[in-house]
Amino acid sequence: MQFAQELFSLFMLAIASQIAEVGGITTEQPTANRESEGGRQYHNSFFTAIATEIVEIGLARTMEEAVLLIVPAFAHYDLLLTDFSGEEVTF
Repeated sequence: MQFAQELFSLFMLAIASQIAEVGGITTEQPTANRESEGGRQYHNSFFTAIATEIVEIGLARTMEEAVLLIVPAFAHYDLLLTDFSGEEVTF
């Protein structure tokens, strides 16, 4: 499965290189729902939808593992939220 995950991560890198911005709704995760207290955590509906599909098809065992296959590609191209000033942000 590791080889398939690596291929998928490269695919996500190619996708991220071709888009200007990430859509969806981004919300801050409530403190009570966080596993660790280190910093703020955000959820984006676009990334959540992709991660859900990845888990459902068996490419990842958990949502956390699926997110690790997606987010680094978008971070590489500076497509992640960097300024959070409200409760809910659409971009």
